[in-house]
Amino acid sequence: MPQTATTHPKTGFWGQVLLLAISQAFLMFAYGAVLPILPYYLFEFGAGAFEYGLLVATFSIFAFLAAGPFGSLSDRVGRKPIILISLVGSSISLVVFGLSNSLILLFIARAAEGFFTAGLWPSSDALVSDIVPAEKRGSAWGTLLAGRTTGMIFGPTLGGFLVFFFGIRVPFFINAALAAMALLFCLIFIREPLHEYRVTATIEQADEEPSLFEKLRGGLRAYRTVLLIGGFTLAVALIIRFTRIFTVATMEPMFAIYTTDSRTFGFTSIELGIFFFFFAVSNAICQLMFGRLSDTVGHELPMALGGLVSASGLILSILATATVELYMVAVLLGMGGAMALPSSTAVAASAAPSTQRGRVMGLMGMAGSAARAIGPILGGFFYASVLTLTDSPVQAALIPVTIAILASIVGTVAVLPLMIKSRKSSTFSVDGKPFEEE
Repeated sequence: MPQTATTHPKTGFWGQVLLLAISQAFLMFAYGAVLPILPYYLFEFGAGAFEYGLLVATFSIFAFLAAGPFGSLSDRVGRKPIILISLVGSSISLVVFGLSNSLILLFIARAAEGFFTAGLWPSSDALVSDIVPAEKRGSAWGTLLAGRTTGMIFGPTLGGFLVFFFGIRVPFFINAALAAMALLFCLIFIREPLHEYRVTATIEQADEEPSLFEKLRGGLRAYRTVLLIGGFTLAVALIIRFTRIFTVATMEPMFAIYTTDSRTFGFTSIELGIFFFFFAVSNAICQLMFGRLSDTVGHELPMALGGLVSASGLILSILATATVELYMVAVLLGMGGAMALPSSTAVAASAAPSTQRGRVMGLMGMAGSAARAIGPILGGFFYASVLTLTDSPVQAALIPVTIAILASIVGTVAVLPLMIKSRKSSTFSVDGKPFEEE
C-alpha cells in the first residue's frame, strides 16, 4: 500500500487553516440553519415530528458512513480533491433541498448533505497534520473546531430570520452560495505539500491482500482488544458519550414541532432559531469552561453533574409556560452535555495506552454517531404516535422527555462507581492519565 512522506512547511499555513475553518463554518452554518426551517418545510408535505426525526438522523447516519471512506480516500488521492468534492456535493445537495417537491427528495438531499459534509472533516484534519508542525497543531485544530462551532451557533438564528423575511426555500440557496464561495477560495488558495509515494508491495504481495471480510473481522478484533484494555473506565466514557448526546438528540425533533404548535407556544421561525442559538452558545461556552475545570477538580464530577443538569432542563421543558422558560431549557440542555463531553473524552483517552488511542477515539465517535441516529428517530416516533392518539402536544411530549430523563440518569449512575474507584485508588492522577506517555 502506498505510504506518504510529508515535509511540514514552517510558515504560511495559518491562512490555509483559517480558510478550512471558514469552509467548515459555512457547512455547519447550513446544518444549523436547517433546524428551525424543517418544521415549516415539512408542514408543506403534511409531515410532522417523526419525519423530522428521520431527516435529522439521516444526516448523521450518512455522515457516519462517509467519514471513514473519505479519510482513507484522501490518503490515496490527496486532501484537496476530497475537500473540493465535499464542497461541490454539499452545495448541490442544498440546492436540491431548496427545490424539493416531495419527501423522498428531501431525504435524498439530506443524506447527500450529510455524506458530503462528513468528507470535509477528515480531509481538513489530515491536511492540518500535513501542513502544520506538531507543536502548532493544537492551535490549528482549535481553529477548525471554532469554525464548526461558530457555524452551529449562528446557523439556527440566521436561518430563522431568513425564513421569516424571505420564505422557506431561500435559506437553502443562500447556504449553497456560501458553500460555492468556500469551494472557489479552496480551489484557488489551498496548497498541499509535496508528497513522495513509494510502493512497497510487490505483485505477489498484492495477490495475497486480505479480503474485505478478513479486514472487517480484523478490525472488530482490534476494537474488542481496545475494549478489554480500556475495561470499566472506557465503558463508562462510552456510556456518558452516548447518553449525553442521545438526551439532546431525542428532544430535538419534539422541541421543533412542539414549540411551533399553535396549541403550545406557536413559535415563529425566529423564536425557534433563538432557542437553538441559546443551546449552541451555552454548549460552546461550557465546553471550554468545564473542560478546563475538570483538569482541576477531576473528570468524574462534571460527568455526573451533567446528567442532573440535563434532567432538570427536561423537567422544566414540560412545566414551562413562558418563552423565557423554554430558553432556559435550551441553556440547561446545552450545559448538561458540555459538562460531560470533554471529561468523557479525557477519561476515554486515559483508559488505554497512546498506541490505542486512535481506536478509542473511533469508538467514542461511533457512540456519538449512534446516539445522533437513534435519538431523533425514537423522539420523533413517540411524539408523533401519541399526538395522533391524544391530539395533545403536552401528553405527546411526555414519552420523549421521559426517555431523555432516563438516559440522563443512566449516565449519572454509571459514573458513580468510577467516582468511588478514583477515591480509593491512585490510578488516575490529577490530569487523568494513568498510562505513561511513551
